[in-house]
Amino acid sequence: MTELKLRGFMKEVRLQICKPLFRERVSVNGTLVYRPSSRPLCIDATLVRLAESESSLWSRFPAPPHERLDVYRLRQPQSKRTGVGAVIGQWPSDESDEEITEKLTTLS
Repeated sequence: MTELKLRGFMKEVRLQICKPLFRERVSVNGTLVYRPSSRPLCIDATLVRLAESESSLWSRFPAPPHERLDVYRLRQPQSKRTGVGAVIGQWPSDESDEEITEKLTTLS
């Protein structure tokens, strides 16, 4: 069986409860946080308990929920009709601050 090690965080940890779990096989419930490389970074634990009769099938980290982020796919060329070009020249700018506040208040 492979030993998995990972940093973790848990709110309101009581040392008296966790001390018997040190150096024992445990089961951890929580949210696993991944690095951009898809490797596990840490776990935000909600429950830690002895892993008594659980199958070794669960002795692995789950796969990340998404594919590796391809930043090149996020980049899109901008034109006069998209991105910042679509906004420039669209704000009249002849209203007073009070008029803008009033219009924004009516919209919300």
